[in-house]
Amino acid sequence: MIDSIRSVMNQTHPPDSLIIVDDNSTDHTRDVVREFLQRSGFRLARRYSSLSTTSEGTRLARGIEIFQSAENPLRILYVRNLTNVGKSENLNWASKYLSTSEYFVNVDADTSIDPDYVRRVIELMERDPLIAAGFGCPIPKGVCKSLGGRLVEATKTVAYRIHHFLFKVAQDRMEFVYNLMGCALVYRTEALRRVPRPNDTYAGDTSHAWELQAAGYRVRVAHDAFAHTREPCSIRGFLRQRIRWASGPFQNLYLRGVRTLRRVRGRRRLSALWNMFYYTVLSTKYAILVLSIPLLLLLNLITVDLFSRIILLDFTLYGAAFSLSSTLFHKVRGSRPSLRGDVIPFIAFYVLMRFVWFTITLVALVETLADIISGRAREKWKGLH
Repeated sequence: MIDSIRSVMNQTHPPDSLIIVDDNSTDHTRDVVREFLQRSGFRLARRYSSLSTTSEGTRLARGIEIFQSAENPLRILYVRNLTNVGKSENLNWASKYLSTSEYFVNVDADTSIDPDYVRRVIELMERDPLIAAGFGCPIPKGVCKSLGGRLVEATKTVAYRIHHFLFKVAQDRMEFVYNLMGCALVYRTEALRRVPRPNDTYAGDTSHAWELQAAGYRVRVAHDAFAHTREPCSIRGFLRQRIRWASGPFQNLYLRGVRTLRRVRGRRRLSALWNMFYYTVLSTKYAILVLSIPLLLLLNLITVDLFSRIILLDFTLYGAAFSLSSTLFHKVRGSRPSLRGDVIPFIAFYVLMRFVWFTITLVALVETLADIISGRAREKWKGLH
């Protein structure tokens, strides 16, 4: 968390105020933050309480402490919730009642941003007043020590590069960005207040991207801004995260797919339709195809030669996608490809995690369909997202 706070304080586009939300944590977050602020020259200036109503209609009490420094104009607010309410509730409340700036920046506690991150994203957003949200590209921090954690980071390295330097580039140009990067996101405050972040699916960032664009706003991606995020350092943690994220496209298609398509116009409607089709239908069918190949081979329904050709084709497609996206990544970063940073992560991802990734997609689909059929979808999906 301290790395995250420090990275926000060190931005070349400095914040007017810094809001730290403690969502009823059970560790020593408050003590750690207080100690850091005191070492940074900030002192407690005021303390008060706030009582508000959540989207569920329940009353929520918060304790708010304001820290100030004689040497630094930054105003820091430490908010302590007496009940855990989740990211969406906190984001919507803070932007509505505490923010006084044109832009509202959300940075997760496990994420730190480059010093020019906010400046680069805001420069992009200032080109058009209808741009409601903007974000850059994530990079795994590379702090995991276990073999499983390193495998997760390698997998995320491959996924992030392909997703942001191929898919996001295309979505940006087609003027319908499928999902937001929630770990480091810049909002136009007025747009966030008008279209609050939903909490009715496991993937609130996807839900919010659709709602903002359906309301007539735009979302942009700054491909030269980078955020460093901590990944799950265990396979179990990765599986929980991926199932949640993979469920998002199916849940959002069910809850707001038709409504979103009706509200967006022109080429943006075609882009939205294509993205919905790709992330739910096309990717699922491809996952089924790749997963069925070994089974068909075991049943002697296909030859070893055909099996090898299909796997080679799949490897070539993913290798080409990663090679192209990595070339763009290194060009923007001003870095050079390396065996450790490029080749090894791709080989590790493809050999050890490729089939796991596809399996998670199918598990997410089956779980989503089961929730819908049982009638528990809206109740189960709504929560601390």
